[in-house]
Amino acid sequence: IFSTFSLVFTLAQMDHLSCGRSAEHQACEERPHRRRARKWLPSRAQARPSRLLTLGGHKLSILQEEVRDEAVLTAGEGTDSLDSVGKVLWHGEILLTQLLLLHYPPGHWQGKRVVELGAGTGLAGIVMAREGADCTLTDLSHILPLLRHNVDANCSECQPRPEVCCYCWGAEDLDAFVRPSAIGNRVEIDLIIAADTVYLPDQHGALARSIRLLSGPTTETFITFQRRRRGEDRIVAALEAEGLVVALFPRDLFPPAYRHRGDKFTVFRITLPVGAVTES
Repeated sequence: IFSTFSLVFTLAQMDHLSCGRSAEHQACEERPHRRRARKWLPSRAQARPSRLLTLGGHKLSILQEEVRDEAVLTAGEGTDSLDSVGKVLWHGEILLTQLLLLHYPPGHWQGKRVVELGAGTGLAGIVMAREGADCTLTDLSHILPLLRHNVDANCSECQPRPEVCCYCWGAEDLDAFVRPSAIGNRVEIDLIIAADTVYLPDQHGALARSIRLLSGPTTETFITFQRRRRGEDRIVAALEAEGLVVALFPRDLFPPAYRHRGDKFTVFRITLPVGAVTES
């Protein structure tokens, strides 16, 4: 299921997607996202334009940006941009998607409310939508055209259709991108997912804050990442500082394709403590 195929594709110019952004979200879009690239950027195989996968019986075509810069593909020297990081399908996203399919019974995600933070190419959120979940996929503005393309290509028959919105971690204006529940004004989320989003430790606090804001008494959050020795584990301290409970997902329960590489990948399950007050 991990075979890759090169496709000739030019992403059409797309209108800027608006999700009722507040001034806070506008500022998010204007925030610089250029940082020095590192050697953990995509391999040549990962950087091809499209990946065809079958996960849980769902046949998927996930477009990603073709990275041609030799420096980015190897050591990351000679470039100061990480713009392509969110436009590549990383193994952490595939691992997360397989876990959600493997460890929950068929039909479990039907009608569930799901939010993906830092969705990138959108694989996990797209599969959840194909499973019948009500999904909101979020990322920064420069990622949205690619994310929107993948939703359009893979979710034509999804009911409801996934929402794609700009969101900057830590922003407290949640109604701009998450549809409120029918119970009062409280946003009720069943599942929050984030794959390979912890490679910048200075963003851990904002990510943890968003998870806390979105979490309710029954919300489950899963964070997956590949270890690249960039301080990824510091996310635990940031999550615990927000009063969240963090549990390490057992590596012997990983999908078979990742079990023998368990030392390279980490999965955290995050919840509110019992009796915690839900933030409004």
